[in-house]
Amino acid sequence: MDFRKLEYFIAVCRRKSFVKAAEELHVSQPSVTTSIRNLEEELGMVLILRKRGGVEMTPEGKLLYEYGQKILEDIEAVKRQMKSISQNHKILRIGMPPLMQSNPFLDLIEEFQKENENIEVTIIDHNTKDIVEQLKDGKIELCILAVFDELDKGLSGVTIGEGKICACIDERHKLAKEPAIPIEALGGETIIKPGLEVFRSGFLCSMVNKECNKRGFSLKEGKTIAQLSRYFWDITNNNYVGFFYDDLWHKGVQEYLGEAKVQTVLRKPLLPEFNYEVVIAWNDEKKLSRCADQFIKLAKTKEAALH
Repeated sequence: MDFRKLEYFIAVCRRKSFVKAAEELHVSQPSVTTSIRNLEEELGMVLILRKRGGVEMTPEGKLLYEYGQKILEDIEAVKRQMKSISQNHKILRIGMPPLMQSNPFLDLIEEFQKENENIEVTIIDHNTKDIVEQLKDGKIELCILAVFDELDKGLSGVTIGEGKICACIDERHKLAKEPAIPIEALGGETIIKPGLEVFRSGFLCSMVNKECNKRGFSLKEGKTIAQLSRYFWDITNNNYVGFFYDDLWHKGVQEYLGEAKVQTVLRKPLLPEFNYEVVIAWNDEKKLSRCADQFIKLAKTKEAALH
């Protein structure tokens, strides 16, 4: 299979338009159309249905789209590695769940790159479960995670901070006057999920939900919000309950509160407490590169600033 045909196919599916795909790829629309037709002939199946106002993938097209994205990502990864070898350009891939990407850790990465201009730090943005899987598979070298119990078997790490999971509610919420929120009080509340947090398998929700299950109920699933500014806006305007990392990220949260023009979100401790450690983790089966080792050493020297 010609990878260029696959690239064109992925672009058409993502943009849902031959015209927009051609503009993105900087080629003519007939070139895109011909490539898709040739790809369909090569595979012996229809991949895209042309409809008024756009295109629609067939079941076969959806399957190719899913696998095709991974194939193109792997090709790009190979290109980056080849570039690293040929130009002495090093790449450090660090996995971070969305909620980790607040000021303290982004500042740490920025400082590291200033001190090491020949090292390119790439942040891989996924939920906690997927980040751990990528670390095990060797797709990333390090990850920054909040750990509730212990790291998975085969992983090691160094602790750079600690904190507690807190509940986020609006000051007008019926639980706002409580100094701390017993998890029993969450039974009838709608829980809004931040970023790529996968309900029940995502770190924040899963930790609280496990304790709820012991008490005979489960959290009520709400919608997922990709942007944190919108996340806090919905907590205020729709009377939802959210979870967030307390202590370590308080300064970072203020940036989002200001962006959303929401100043009425309260942080409330949970009862029982949900303590976590912030860990830089790596795969024991993979030898750490010099880049990764340098990053860990810098993080250790900045540990106090991360609190």
